This record gives sequence, C-alpha cells and structure tokens, in this order.
Amino acid sequence: MREHLEFACVKLNNTQVQLNEQRGQLDEIRVQLVETQARLNCLTVEDGRKKRFIWKIKSFSEILRQAKEGVKERIESDPFYTGRYGYKLKVFAYPYDTGFCFNPHEVPYLSIAVVLMEGEYDDILPWPFRKKITVTMIDQNKDLKERQNNIYYFKSPRKRELKDTIFSERPGEKMKVVESELPFCIPHKELQTRRYIVNDTLFLQVDVTPDD
Repeated sequence: MREHLEFACVKLNNTQVQLNEQRGQLDEIRVQLVETQARLNCLTVEDGRKKRFIWKIKSFSEILRQAKEGVKERIESDPFYTGRYGYKLKVFAYPYDTGFCFNPHEVPYLSIAVVLMEGEYDDILPWPFRKKITVTMIDQNKDLKERQNNIYYFKSPRKRELKDTIFSERPGEKMKVVESELPFCIPHKELQTRRYIVNDTLFLQVDVTPDD
C-alpha cells in the first residue's frame, strides 16, 4: 500500500510539473498571438504633406491581463515611414502603466510612446527630427457629432530649443531606438467614460506633419 501511495504521489508531482510547463507554453503562445495580431492591424495612409498611421488593437482585455501579470508589459506596432523617403517610426503601448506617466497616486494608465528608429534614408534626411506628431485615441461613438477623441501632440520646439527636441539625436548603431520623453497617458477609468474600447478593440491614430 505504501509503495502504491508513493508511486501515486510521484506521478501526481510529475503531472503538476507537466501542467505548469503547459501553462508556461500557453502563455508564450498567447503573447505571440497578441504580437502577431498587433502587427496585422496597421494601416498607413499618405495625404499630401500628412502621413497617417492607424493601429487597430484587438483583444485589449487579454493584452491588459498579460500586462497586469507581467507576462508582456508592452506591445508594439509595425514600423512605418513618414513619407516615401522619410523617417522610420513605430508606436509603443503600455496597457498597465503606473510609473511612466509620473503618476503620484499610482493610478493605472494606458500610456503611448512614439519611437524613432534607424531607417533606410537617415543619411539624406535633416537632423534633428523636426516634425509634429499627433496621437489620437479615437472615440468610436456611431454618431460622429458626439465623438470626443482624446488627442495629444508631440511637437518639436523652435531652433533655439533644439536640445529639448523630442528626437534630438539621430539613431545610430549604438542607439537603434530613441523614445520620446513625453508619453501620452490615459487613466483606465477615463477609457470607460467614452467609447474608446468597443468590442474589446481600440484605435490609435498617428499623424505626422511638417512643424511649420
């Protein structure tokens, strides 16, 4: 009887180990699915001097869960160019952020950062980066007149303030990504005040225009 019990305990422990391994593998698969989905739902439109990039973020509740549990704290959009021979950018989203937005009360935020990457045409572009970036969280209210989008501007300063430019340095071999120091932050409770999340999906729009 003792031998049978010991054997059963060993078998139970092995089963528990296998279950933990499978849970870990399942979490990895979920992370990969979120990353793939995030990259598939991007649209870039060029309109004259304006470059518009739209990022459709699906399964936000799952993305938020992973961020809360520390499985995946950040999601990334596909890279996009500001023009045919322009700068290369991408967008970072931190679904569960309590510190990046300098929040003294640690209220959870969704924070957005625009990132400058090393691009193919950097050698022929003017530096530092001097374009205006507008990030919009789109209100999905069906009545267009009732929509209240949440808008944030990343604007480069004048020449005499170049040291404070959001992208003051050109990305090089040792600096592949330069992140802006001014994040776009929305408290979670504010996300529920409008129809920013509909069918577990939210839309982020990024417009890049000359800083006239």
